[in-house]
Amino acid sequence: MRKMVAEEMTRLEGFLAMAETGSDYREQVALIAQMGDVHLVNEPITASRLYNCAIAVARKHEIYDEIDPLFVKLTQAELRVCAIHNLHSHQIDSDKYVATQRKRQQELQNIRANYELKRKQMEGFALQAWLSNKIDTLLRSVCKDVFSFTGAPPLTSFAILLLGDYGRNEATPHSALELAIVISSTSLASLESMRMCFELLQVRIANLGETAHGLFNHGTVSPVPKGLQLEESGSIPWASKRGSLFRLVDTPYHLALLQEQRFFDLDVAAAMEMAMGARFLYGEKKLMAAYQTEVNRILNRSQAASSTMLRHDRACDLIRSEAARFRPLYNKASDDEKYFDFRPILALPHKTIRYLALYFGGPHVDKTSARDLVEVLVSKKCFSKKGGSNLKRALELIDKVRVASGDQPRFDIRRVIRDMKEKYRIKRATAAKPAAPSCDDDEAESAEGAAGGSAAAAEDGADTSAAEAPEEAKSAEAGEGGDAEGASSSAGSDNGEKVGDASAAEVSASEEQSKPPQGEEASKSVLFSITEDHVEDLVEIYKVLIPYWKCLTKFNKQRSDVFEKHHLLYTDERTIAEAYFRLCMYDEAEAHYLQAVEENPEDSTLMNEIGMMWNKMAQYDKSITWFQKTVDLIRRPGPELSGAYTNIGMCYVHKKEYEEAVEWLKKALKVDEEVHGEKHPHVAQDHHYIGKISHRAGLLADAVLHLKKALEIHVGIRGEYSPESGRYNNDLGTVYEEMGDTDAALEHYNSSVRIDEHVWGENHENVAKRMQPLARLHASSKQYAEAKAEYERIVRINRKAYGEMHEQHAQDLYSYGVVLWKMGALETSLGTLRNALDVCTRVVEDEGHELTRDVRKALAAVEAELAQKSMSPEEYEAWKRKMAEERERQNQLKASVLMVEGGRSEEEVVPAAEDEEPREPKILGSGMVGKSNLDVFEDDFFDL
Repeated sequence: MRKMVAEEMTRLEGFLAMAETGSDYREQVALIAQMGDVHLVNEPITASRLYNCAIAVARKHEIYDEIDPLFVKLTQAELRVCAIHNLHSHQIDSDKYVATQRKRQQELQNIRANYELKRKQMEGFALQAWLSNKIDTLLRSVCKDVFSFTGAPPLTSFAILLLGDYGRNEATPHSALELAIVISSTSLASLESMRMCFELLQVRIANLGETAHGLFNHGTVSPVPKGLQLEESGSIPWASKRGSLFRLVDTPYHLALLQEQRFFDLDVAAAMEMAMGARFLYGEKKLMAAYQTEVNRILNRSQAASSTMLRHDRACDLIRSEAARFRPLYNKASDDEKYFDFRPILALPHKTIRYLALYFGGPHVDKTSARDLVEVLVSKKCFSKKGGSNLKRALELIDKVRVASGDQPRFDIRRVIRDMKEKYRIKRATAAKPAAPSCDDDEAESAEGAAGGSAAAAEDGADTSAAEAPEEAKSAEAGEGGDAEGASSSAGSDNGEKVGDASAAEVSASEEQSKPPQGEEASKSVLFSITEDHVEDLVEIYKVLIPYWKCLTKFNKQRSDVFEKHHLLYTDERTIAEAYFRLCMYDEAEAHYLQAVEENPEDSTLMNEIGMMWNKMAQYDKSITWFQKTVDLIRRPGPELSGAYTNIGMCYVHKKEYEEAVEWLKKALKVDEEVHGEKHPHVAQDHHYIGKISHRAGLLADAVLHLKKALEIHVGIRGEYSPESGRYNNDLGTVYEEMGDTDAALEHYNSSVRIDEHVWGENHENVAKRMQPLARLHASSKQYAEAKAEYERIVRINRKAYGEMHEQHAQDLYSYGVVLWKMGALETSLGTLRNALDVCTRVVEDEGHELTRDVRKALAAVEAELAQKSMSPEEYEAWKRKMAEERERQNQLKASVLMVEGGRSEEEVVPAAEDEEPREPKILGSGMVGKSNLDVFEDDFFDL
């Protein structure tokens, strides 16, 4: 049956593609409706979405006579849901049903229209609360429609809870719905009854006309734009294959068990939503109250190991993790001065305010928005009144920018940077005498001398001294799951624990949420372009978030009321400089940093920050100069001195002066051994860096020595099974492979895979990443049977992790296809390589892309070998001539197209690269935004 449905959908998609080409809109409506008919029997929810797509096309092109029959089809989708659950549907008045559906759609359209009017009258929280309340009212009406449609109440009492933006009363027009259901009984009949009601609710929500649904497998933009729809990748009662690990429909007691540590670690995002972001929507409120009572019972339990409550330990762990994510990046990236990632600004206050509320006694009934929680925390003496006021003002500005951007995670900053650079250039050119030496002049820079810290940064308990600020000093590796990504400007805490170490579950959830769109979806996304007014708002936000972030770090270490007397506002030059630096507006950052140096010439951490700025701009010689000034100002050995040595070493890595880099990293190692002893995580990390860079320098014996030492120290401290152990074994395997010691390389590659299987699970993408070098080595050693089995597993894991329309899947298919070719399985290889090429053409969208070229080359070789085996010599020669002629024809066609494009008139000229629509970066490797699959020290993204 599924095969027949797939074949029919393929046929209809082909017809629809032709109808779109010919702009035959009535035919498009008919074909989309036929797609819905095909899905109606087994997937009525999908059918409903397709019918709504057809209605959208009909409305757009004023084909009104097709709309009423399509509304009747929506009735059929709901009846089919009832039939699937063996409920005998009662008689339905089609006219009344259509009238109800139209009424609900009109109510939503009225909300959207009024929202645009309200935007002129309110901002921030008030606007969000207005929208959330209006949607609440609409959803309650939809729920009432659903439960009246079945003709009988569910077999159990229930309460539907709102999660996400709507649960926190922070909705925007682009917020998706996330729901959970509390029930009083979990009998099979009760669960089946609630499942049917929820599926009917899914249909009704889709029938509001704002549930996007792509029509083609390759992701053609939906005729229905995304609006009020269920978020399938978020939290819904019966989780989709991409959503929560948990079924969010259960009794109060069992839903509260999500807060138990063993379940919490598996899905941090869903568990935190259920703990701190759930709000009652429809049903019986007493079930919601019972659920909150059970949650508080678990969170208030004392921990045997620490004698503190679970809520305290959990809140501090989550705060540490989120604070680590807010640290600025200090290395040159390919999209610097092009795009700005808004997500850290959005996440830090909204998440950590909830974590602080958890620490001080949450969840709080009907207090779920960030603004409400700030007021709760002020009343509990966590924040001062002034600090709470400043934090609420920052939240207002964040929501203002968020609404203006249409909830986009990344902004286009090219135009505003171009305008600000021009103003800065004019300002400097017209100034009679510079107020401060320019960092463009090396001599003036040398004469500047040592610099010092900001008085404002030190006020109200901020942590800026060398002894109290290891965050600014020691290098730290990137989050779990990937290879070491170089050095970071921030250190671990005083006990050697890395500030950036988050739980595996939270890192995984964050990575999943951060995956950018692929293929045509990415190519059609137009990023929000910010203005100078938005820049001013973002700088004002940073003036609050930077001191707030520093207090969070100190709160995590001391678990004390560090916010109580803090105003959470810095207006000094150093903070303003850091704000512009984070915005990639380096001219403005430079001016403010130099002013800060004049005011504070003895602050080593300030010198370190300026060195970081020049590193970010790929001005490595200037960066080294400022790091040297940092070293000169440090009075005693410690994490700050070690971090400065490490940063100098990494600058030499950027310059590809690897032997010089090794010397500086050995200085860092010596300091860490003196401060921490030889058996410490920082010392293991130093050995790892030295080993990696020695490998890059070709010093293979030294690389093995230091990598083995790193592995030995780390295993002695944290045991064999940890992400770092897997990484160190993988790096040792790489060195041994280059040395020609295949047996040793295989041993360490296998150890790396075994460790990651234990840490992440057998089907995690990190395991597939570790298997890549193992499979490659088996293939290069002509052990094709082992390579085939490993690539089969890699394909299976990554297909589940990233989906089929992803560049990583194309790369995996190509590698697997080549192994099959080498084994002589030509027909299977041909099919695999054709699949790889299909994914490439849809996702990569660049015929000149290296992967596309490689796939085409391998495909041509397999086709030629197959042809040679199946043809006589004469036929084979004729076939080769024919293929050569075809290639020549294609090349001539491409050349003629280029000539036509080259002859465009001035009005037809294609926009310059910097004016093109920005595209999200492709994902390679672990699936995190901006990651590369290169070796660590070839990668531009490893962090100082």
